[in-house]
Amino acid sequence: MSGLLSMMLAKASHDLGDPHAAMKQARTAFICADNADHNGLRVRVRAQQSLMAYWAGWPTEAARYAGLARDLATEHTGTAAIWLMSQSARTWASLGDGERALDDLQQAAALRERLSPDDLDDLGGLMRFAHCRQLYYGAETQIWIPGREEQAQQVALEAVTLYEAAAAEGSDDWAYQDEAGARADLSYSRVSLGEIEGATQALEPVLDLPATKRVAGVVNGVMRVHGALRGPDYTGSRAVARLRQEIESYSQTLASALTTGR
Repeated sequence: MSGLLSMMLAKASHDLGDPHAAMKQARTAFICADNADHNGLRVRVRAQQSLMAYWAGWPTEAARYAGLARDLATEHTGTAAIWLMSQSARTWASLGDGERALDDLQQAAALRERLSPDDLDDLGGLMRFAHCRQLYYGAETQIWIPGREEQAQQVALEAVTLYEAAAAEGSDDWAYQDEAGARADLSYSRVSLGEIEGATQALEPVLDLPATKRVAGVVNGVMRVHGALRGPDYTGSRAVARLRQEIESYSQTLASALTTGR
């Protein structure tokens, strides 16, 4: 229980944009997992540490954390194994190793096929790595790999569709942050394909989120779209200029809202 609570505190600190506090709390969570000798929790904490390093802009550190639990990530550690391999995939893709990233995605898919849920999966929420979340990570992996924009768009759209269904059903597989991430990846892939109208449409629900829900990961995903919109192909486009300005205003609202709420 202490390990679970420490891991959730780490996630909260990460959402508030404080990676150093998040990493301290995650280290506590891993000590607890070790003391409990619980491989499922060990893998989940390593995946969370890798995720936090990834969004903090420390991809090499993110890859290191994912590697530390790779040998523990089997069907016996439940959906945590799928999470770790999916997180490893997008990390290696961000480091430019597309081949290794795609291999990790294949391993995640194989783990899903022979999945045996563990006791922490029964808790749901953050502890269960749902299929929609796996697709979201898969889409994000693809956007880092040149030439895979079409695949990224297809997988991101599948993820968004599943998240919408989960939200309509009231399923705890739904998480607004991850749906927002999938939508941002869908928008990014469409920008890469020159589909500005479609990119704007994909991003609108994310830009409509109130300031209190604009957590660090969501804003980082949106700002990645902003980066894609700064390409030379879009110089002089009024539609692109409007979208860039909207994204900038969106990201500026985050800091004051979350800092005040701490």
